[in-house]
Amino acid sequence: MYSSVFNILRPILRCVFNILRRIFRCVEEPDRIMSGMSEGMTVSHPTAPIGPSVASDAIIHHTPSSSHAYDVFVSFRGEDTRNNFTSFLFGALRRQGILAFKDDQCIKKGDFIAPELLQAIQGSQVFVVVLSKNYASSTWCLRELVEILNCCETSARPLIPIFYDVEPTTVRNQKGCYEKAFAEHENRFREDKVKMEEVQTWKEALRKVADISGSEIGNKAQNEQIEKIVREITNNLRPKILNLPRDELVGIEARVQDLGNILHFDLHNDVRVVGISGMGGIGKTTLARALYERICHQYNYRCFIDDVSKIFLDSHSLGLQKQLISQTLNEKNVEICNVIEGTCLVQSKLNNAKALIVFDNVDEVRQLRIFSGNRDNLLRECLGKGSRIIIVSRDEQILKIHGVDDIYQVRQLNWKDAIQLFCRNAFKVNYILSDYEKLADEILLHVEGHPLAIETIGSSLFGRSLSQWKSVLEGLKENKSKNIMDILRISYIQLEEKYKQTFLDIACFFNSYDEENVKEILNFRGFHPEDSIQVLIDKSLITRDFDGRIHMHSLLVDLGRCIVREVSPKEPIKWSRLWTRKDLRNAMSENEATRNLEAIVLENHVVIRDETIRADGLSKIKHLKLLFVKNLNVNFSGSLSHLSDELGYLVWYEYPFECLPQSFQPHNLLELVLYGSSIQRLWEGKKPLPNLKRLDLSHCKSLVEMPDVAEALNLEWIILSGCVRLQKLNPLIGSLRKLVLLDLTYCEKLYCKGLKYLPDLPSRTVLPSEPCTSRFPSSILKSHLTSLKFTGLIIFGCPELVEIEQLTTKSFSWTIQIIEATYQLPFPETYMPDSIMPGSQIPSLFNNEFVNGDIENLEEYLGEEYLTIDRPPVPHDNNFIGVLYCVIFCLYNIEQIPMNFGRDHMWLHYEELNMDRSGIYPCLTRIIELLGHTTYSSTVYVKKFQYRWVNEQDLINLKMMHCANFTAGKRKISAIEENG
Repeated sequence: MYSSVFNILRPILRCVFNILRRIFRCVEEPDRIMSGMSEGMTVSHPTAPIGPSVASDAIIHHTPSSSHAYDVFVSFRGEDTRNNFTSFLFGALRRQGILAFKDDQCIKKGDFIAPELLQAIQGSQVFVVVLSKNYASSTWCLRELVEILNCCETSARPLIPIFYDVEPTTVRNQKGCYEKAFAEHENRFREDKVKMEEVQTWKEALRKVADISGSEIGNKAQNEQIEKIVREITNNLRPKILNLPRDELVGIEARVQDLGNILHFDLHNDVRVVGISGMGGIGKTTLARALYERICHQYNYRCFIDDVSKIFLDSHSLGLQKQLISQTLNEKNVEICNVIEGTCLVQSKLNNAKALIVFDNVDEVRQLRIFSGNRDNLLRECLGKGSRIIIVSRDEQILKIHGVDDIYQVRQLNWKDAIQLFCRNAFKVNYILSDYEKLADEILLHVEGHPLAIETIGSSLFGRSLSQWKSVLEGLKENKSKNIMDILRISYIQLEEKYKQTFLDIACFFNSYDEENVKEILNFRGFHPEDSIQVLIDKSLITRDFDGRIHMHSLLVDLGRCIVREVSPKEPIKWSRLWTRKDLRNAMSENEATRNLEAIVLENHVVIRDETIRADGLSKIKHLKLLFVKNLNVNFSGSLSHLSDELGYLVWYEYPFECLPQSFQPHNLLELVLYGSSIQRLWEGKKPLPNLKRLDLSHCKSLVEMPDVAEALNLEWIILSGCVRLQKLNPLIGSLRKLVLLDLTYCEKLYCKGLKYLPDLPSRTVLPSEPCTSRFPSSILKSHLTSLKFTGLIIFGCPELVEIEQLTTKSFSWTIQIIEATYQLPFPETYMPDSIMPGSQIPSLFNNEFVNGDIENLEEYLGEEYLTIDRPPVPHDNNFIGVLYCVIFCLYNIEQIPMNFGRDHMWLHYEELNMDRSGIYPCLTRIIELLGHTTYSSTVYVKKFQYRWVNEQDLINLKMMHCANFTAGKRKISAIEENG
């Protein structure tokens, strides 16, 4: 109320005071003025310092509000301190960017506090009272003090007393000079009862302020005392950005803490440089700004240089130097003639200074090379101990080249924070409105915790109906907000051409693929995978997960596909890549030649009936290099007269024709997969296959003749499982020295007596079903199975073989020896083999049992169904190194496999101890993966499941027969024999 009245009267009172100022000359004391700070100054203060801090007894804590016009109000007696102590204090506050009100020589004295002064007091966050010898002689100062104490009592704001050349007891008890001053006041006002009551109020105010512990300035060095006072002030100020609710920035608290941890504020004897990286729109700048606002008060010199890229583009290194000097020294209109002068100025002004410097949005290394003489580390070298430099960039390689000490990768919001942010924008509340839950979940799943996308899409949905939400969701993948796409596109534009092509291949086809597989394909495409994948990782365009898979955010996937479409949005035949059935159908319906299309990769598990695609168009694609058609569930019409001779990968599930086109020259083929096809033979006669590595004709039930692969000297895989009409195996297969996988399961008519030898029997061999012992020469079985290169042993339906070769005993022995061998090696990850063979008994060494369970419709549970085990018997015992599983199971209703799996089989698997020492493992998924049939609807019945915690004692008496040998990408275990 009081303030509001003065606001109304302020213009009138100002005119009155201006007139009085011209008429009267004041002799009692100097007038007051407000000394404003530099215009446009950035005022930043902390919420709380990272790490512990101790408040001074002199500080009365408060919570600031957005109504504060000034950070600090300083009350002082001009004639005592204006030209010394308070002058130095205001200079120190100015250098720290603290907005202080200074009363000096423009506000007229009088019996009442002027409106300007009253508003300045009420609008300040922190009060500093400089109590000097003549302070009590000024009625103006005493009235200020009373008003300051009223503010402290009503709104609990900090008050810092400074005793300048007087003792606190002198002030408290009004002795000496203070006693003399009050004697003069009492004599002056003795006839005025109201004024005499005011004098008593002044005395009580001085007693209160003297009881607050403050700083005593006597013969001590004033610069040290001023630094201490400024620290106390800054420790009690809060950044203006945080006058908003603390939870306005969703998920920021944990990120700020994590970033603070790698900045190591507890280390005071070094200069630390840290990078912040992440994809566009993920919140890098927001995080850097939030941390800066919280800790900048701890530094004498600080600056936050926004958009380094733009400044460098406009004014090169000189512009960045000016920004650095202007902000750290708090000086406007800095003039620097050249980079050499700027370098010298930075070096001299910031030498040994404790500084906090943030460079935001750096997209080239040269933007950090702003000093002469190629002195990239000038700041690190010249800044004082405890300084911190933060560099924000999408490109992690820039940070590495610059030599940062650590890099903080900003990840997507977790599900809880994503929901909260979405609700605030889409509903303006903190919960999802009823009827919108499913649509909200679908949107959030698509944007994958990307803050910018969540805010943009959420805001666009606010106030819209349910039907409008559904319409937005339908068009979400193809019609992203331009704002989002433009931000994400920046990183793509900055890529070299070969890296752009790698980005587009991953976006269109290979998201969530195994990295080694992707590298092989990219290498065939000529895209330099080792280099290009690392570049995309450094630029936060892809990530590599713990199991070696490459992942790209769904928004970046959308961006890549959008870029491909832009060539001709309505004519997919002109695109370089096709990835949807609809686009393939439209492209093939044109039935015209194209030179642009290089890759077709389609995978779909959704059954769509009565849909037909013309195959003729494939014959006219001149430069097709990749053709993947998996589980497309469509019919192909017409004929296939030709395939591009440039094909390196031909993967076509359920290929509908009896053979490949005779004109097709497969000399570039690396992989040929025709799973479940109608093919009877590949082609007539011989074809050159110099580059072929993998041949998979599994479940080709009409295949009667194995292709001649004698000249495919690089062949590593031959998979013929389920070829029920195949009768012969080409004896020349024994000459394929690089063969590592031979799968002949369910080849019921296969007769191999003519096969005299194999190349040391492949390291992963799956033999045909019973009666298998009569189908292969005994010399091959006996000479190779006892010295198997054991990276896996999978034998289905062959109990006789298991019994003859004592494979159950050997399998356990091999596994334990491999555990011992790999445990001795310094590698962080090891590939552990699996064994599956007929059997129904679990050996006695397994001592923990799990209940059985029947899981139907396995496909719905792949990757989600886990068998749970207890924690180690002694949770903190580091002797435990892993878990050995033994599962007895049977499978029923496996489609397309001409065999009943009702027979019990045993699965043996070892898993290294995970980080949290808990036990969950997707064993049912793993069993099906080992079969190579992950898409079948089946019933898995786990009859028994036991496990054993493996510790070091279990390995003491075991003898390692051969040292484990790891090869790139495959991590295979070298041969380990039973007894030496």
